[in-house]
Amino acid sequence: MDKASGVLAEGLPEGIPNTYAALAAHSDVPLSTLDHRARGRRSREAKAQSQQYLYPYEENAPIEFLSHQSTLGKPVRMKHIPSLAFSATRQRPPADRPLKPPRANWAKGIERRRLELDDTRGYRGARVKRTIITTIKCISADAGINLSSELDHVSYT
Repeated sequence: MDKASGVLAEGLPEGIPNTYAALAAHSDVPLSTLDHRARGRRSREAKAQSQQYLYPYEENAPIEFLSHQSTLGKPVRMKHIPSLAFSATRQRPPADRPLKPPRANWAKGIERRRLELDDTRGYRGARVKRTIITTIKCISADAGINLSSELDHVSYT
């Protein structure tokens, strides 16, 4: 229960008029939020939780599988993660099962939410290679030596 719903359930002490404005001033909750909760609108957190593809207890199984595969040195490709989530929902009752697997960007969202999926290898990529070549060219330009023709034939992979 969020703060606004709790304030509505508590009410006001004696002697204070029973209005949303007085309730908002007394409880330090915005007036519009109190009005929305009184009319049945959910909080953003509750809405986001209801829109999750996997329930919190279902989310642990694919996460454990992915981390286990990663420690074995066989990381799973991002395109296969939605089908893993779809198979995790097979334990639900038939009326509650989703008909389709989650969409393509769902895997990226779960990667942002779950920090244990973060890749800690420290990928350096092509940026370092370009920096090394640029540094060598700058040094050779200062010394008057041209190494660029020799570096064209060297592989840095």
